Amino acid sequence: MNKENLKILKLNVSDKENSDKYVLRFNEKEIGYSYIFQEAKNNNIYIFINQENRSNGFGSFVFGEMLKIIKSSKLSHLFFDIEKPNYSANNIIAKFNGQILSEDDKKHWILKL
Repeated sequence: MNKENLKILKLNVSDKENSDKYVLRFNEKEIGYSYIFQEAKNNNIYIFINQENRSNGFGSFVFGEMLKIIKSSKLSHLFFDIEKPNYSANNIIAKFNGQILSEDDKKHWILKL
């Protein structure tokens, strides 16, 4: 993945309430999107990468960029409730030093900013 060919564009209007939407483009092709939910207690960040572009580091890249944006807010930490079979999401949060608070059918994470 050549980061020079990646662009994250904030859309003027989001299709989800209380959120900002961002589109990820690689070589001028849209390959995914992300939301930052403003007033969520859990899962402030949502990321989707097209199936054919997964496992190439795009999800981690977008997550890192979304964290940079959120760090400018007054939040000191984020909470995530991730289904256990969602290995990609769990791995990304672990990569960014998230800590597991508890587990049941989900992993409950805290990520300090």
